Amino acid sequence: MSQPPQRLYSNRRGILGWFDSRRLNLERYFYSMHRLCGITLVAYLFIHVYETATRLGGSAPWNAFLLTIENPLIYTGEWLLVAVVTFHGLNGIRLILAELGLSIGEPQRPIYPYRPKSLGKRQRYFILLLMIVGGILLVGAALEYLIYVPSAMPR
Repeated sequence: MSQPPQRLYSNRRGILGWFDSRRLNLERYFYSMHRLCGITLVAYLFIHVYETATRLGGSAPWNAFLLTIENPLIYTGEWLLVAVVTFHGLNGIRLILAELGLSIGEPQRPIYPYRPKSLGKRQRYFILLLMIVGGILLVGAALEYLIYVPSAMPR
């Protein structure tokens, strides 16, 4: 009776294993960040539902809640939320294009021993485009916060 083949990397590290640098390339880092952004957005969804539910208690709890969230730390968190949404959305578009085969390149023959294919030029261009568009959107969001948030801050 033969022994089953051992896996090179076990999944005992959990979420920290997503960022194991021994086996990650640029596309894998983007995939891991996409997962973390998705988890962050689900967590924000629960916070947003709680915030909206405080409105059901009337105007007093709602106004009290609004006073607690009007501070620079919350505004920074909102900007980080914009960064998470921007990255998750743009990377999702890149993944959809890859799934449709528009950015993968030519397939390789499955000859043993299997070697992972490095990113094709098209995929690298999509990642570069993602970073440029995301940077432009985040600079725009930062400028919007600098213009509108100081006027909304209580004095």
